[in-house]
Amino acid sequence: QDETNLKHVYNEHCSGDMSYSVFKDFCTSCWRLGRFEFIVINKDCERDNGRYRHGFDTFVII
Repeated sequence: QDETNLKHVYNEHCSGDMSYSVFKDFCTSCWRLGRFEFIVINKDCERDNGRYRHGFDTFVII
């Protein structure tokens, strides 16, 4: 179920920016850090300038 949900998020929001495997690695690397860790996809920002974040403040360059 979780894999299906992750694929839906990828297809709707990230498929133009990176491969699915890169997206999955990004998500799992953030989530491994703790139970309440999360990612943010800010569609108002450019790909390498804040679109992908770990939490609200850590920008991730893909």
